[in-house]
Amino acid sequence: LAEPGMAFRWSRVRQLAREALAQLDVALDVRRSIDSCTLAEKQQILLARALSHHCRFLILDEPTAPLDQHESERLFAVVRRLQQQGIGVVFISHRIHELKAICDTLTVLRDGRLIESGPMAPLSGEQIVEKMLGHELSDIFPPPRPPHGEEVLLQIDGLHDEALLQDISLRLRKGEILGIAGLAGAGKTELCKALFGASKSRVQRGELNGQLWRPRDPADSVGRGLALVPEERRKEGIFIEEPIAMNLAVSADNSFSRWSLFGHRQAWRWAEEVIARLGVRATGPGQ
Repeated sequence: LAEPGMAFRWSRVRQLAREALAQLDVALDVRRSIDSCTLAEKQQILLARALSHHCRFLILDEPTAPLDQHESERLFAVVRRLQQQGIGVVFISHRIHELKAICDTLTVLRDGRLIESGPMAPLSGEQIVEKMLGHELSDIFPPPRPPHGEEVLLQIDGLHDEALLQDISLRLRKGEILGIAGLAGAGKTELCKALFGASKSRVQRGELNGQLWRPRDPADSVGRGLALVPEERRKEGIFIEEPIAMNLAVSADNSFSRWSLFGHRQAWRWAEEVIARLGVRATGPGQ
């Protein structure tokens, strides 16, 4: 890409980048900043980079987690093409239908230990799940939920942002699970951030728990009982270098601080209670 004493050939770099993305049937502006790419686009870029190295062995760790169905199917087509070229692929996933669709053999791990390894074909999806969990599926399914009521907890009319969202309206009722679907870049992530107050937006009218409301900022949202689990959890959802206790306490109320001093002892005890109550698998709050 550069000869001794000569400048870096960016035109050639961009050409190679386009060719690498074309292998995945992905059309991206290669001059874009990575920070502006969605999680799905970043995943596609990482895969394109790996393929450009002409590898003979490829490990895919949860590659479809940020992808929609169409993008996942394109990825599967690439994996099958690599298989035909004699490239070995390790495909790590917790989505059983994907394992059945793409894998020839299956290795099941549980708590860091090898449970079973063998041909995929004879196994049903239910058998795979039971091997992963260590018990029958009937042990984990809760009883059917009663129908949700008509009480509206959250109502938004005419939500706009400065870039993508236009005239969004929705209602969330007590006990209801409201799904939001769309292709990558359709605005799903932007809508969640706007509702949480993590990005600037405007609403014509909003109500929360029967009171007039509009998204302001994350601190206000947390105080009103709203919580957000973001798409890019390692980047936006946790402090990766801090222990579990700090990560659990950072979005709680100010009962862990006094005169602006963080109460480590109180946060530690509270984290122990949360870990026990939710069955979090960890060595303790200091992990």
